[in-house]
Amino acid sequence: KEELRQLVVNMNSLQEEYELKEWKEKEKQKKIIEIKPDVIVLLKENDGILQSDFWKLFDDEICKTAASDIVYSLIKEGKIERIKSGRSYILHYKE
Repeated sequence: KEELRQLVVNMNSLQEEYELKEWKEKEKQKKIIEIKPDVIVLLKENDGILQSDFWKLFDDEICKTAASDIVYSLIKEGKIERIKSGRSYILHYKE
């Protein structure tokens, strides 16, 4: 009963939180499509960059998250090589 009561009491804030997460995910998906070519250009121009430094090239959190997803997919496709370097990785874009 108490758990149900808490859900009812917090329904509005839970709904707002859910809608915000949903909006952020949609924005990230749009941003992925928008910036993928730019991410590839940055990887080529900054060949050998530390992954931790690469994220600093992006201004806002949505761009960083989108870039992270793009880099991850490029790694899975075999287009990026990651080499361990200290606490980070060196990124190499393979043509």
